[in-house]
Amino acid sequence: MKNIVFTLIFAGLGNSVLAASISQEPIAPIYAADQEVVTTKAMELEQQQFEEIASLNSSKARLTSARLVLTQIQKDYDRTKKLVDAGRMSEAHLQSVKLRLMQQESYVVQIEGQMLDQRTAIEVSQFHLLDEGNPSTDYRRSIAEGMKSSMERKLSQLKEALSSAEANRDYFKQREENGRQLLEKNIISQAEYERRVLDLQQSEEEILSTKARADGVKQTLVGLKKSIERL
Repeated sequence: MKNIVFTLIFAGLGNSVLAASISQEPIAPIYAADQEVVTTKAMELEQQQFEEIASLNSSKARLTSARLVLTQIQKDYDRTKKLVDAGRMSEAHLQSVKLRLMQQESYVVQIEGQMLDQRTAIEVSQFHLLDEGNPSTDYRRSIAEGMKSSMERKLSQLKEALSSAEANRDYFKQREENGRQLLEKNIISQAEYERRVLDLQQSEEEILSTKARADGVKQTLVGLKKSIERL
């Protein structure tokens, strides 16, 4: 029974981070009534599981919408670049569209990260529901291995997010340096330059935040691996 249940939990989750984070495969629910014993705690975990599944489904809808917007902005960027290359539109307009494109790409990555967190939360709830409802079976190792797998997917997703954040930082740094030169020539206002500085600062903070989250996941993995060795 144990192997069947855990196969269902991980159904649809591929090895790639992308598949793990944006999989459209539904998660098979686990019911308290199907376990050896029905406890109040198991029923609470069942309810929590369904609330988390609902949140995941909501995020799927947001991701679909965000991808549609991203596709449209990409088309706008491609059209604008052709006009700039033909000398029919300014480079400044192209950079404006590029900024929108980067912001939307970051938004898509953010939603994918949230979905991965939500899947992990669902799995953890299911693990604990199984443990609570089946006192005659030792699920500790299976729970630890499942949590380890979830954390490994999360770490891979954070590495992708860090790569995206660093690319954004490089762009904003170039934009700030260019803005400083334009300000000296009185081509842009002080306010516009300060906005560029703020964009750069925020991109640097995003890198620090992502690195901190990745470090936390790494520490969690160290603890889980030690626990698995003892189980």
